Amino acid sequence: MQVLTREVAAVEQAHNRLGLSYREIAGALHADESTVHRWRSGTTEPSRVFLDRLEALQEFMDELGRTFRSKDGARGWLDRPVPDLGGRTPREMLLGGRLERVTRLLLRLNLGMTV
Repeated sequence: MQVLTREVAAVEQAHNRLGLSYREIAGALHADESTVHRWRSGTTEPSRVFLDRLEALQEFMDELGRTFRSKDGARGWLDRPVPDLGGRTPREMLLGGRLERVTRLLLRLNLGMTV
């Protein structure tokens, strides 16, 4: 059985906890879905560029876990429009590759700042 790195494990977390498809996760990482599957299987390792993006996904998943204890809470938040995101949902931003912006929003929430 392939042991996933912490970064690649973030893909599985996003899939299992948030219900995102591998195609959606690939889009968020600016990668091809087939590439994501190769990382998951251990056939190839992510390049430095993708490792950085996977680390950002892991940071997002960690912060989401600190903010919402349940899958339902996290999934519900992802689908609510947020004024600080121009009325877009966190899911839209995430799928559009704006992972860092959504993570910053979560950090602000956890620090008690108004969003």
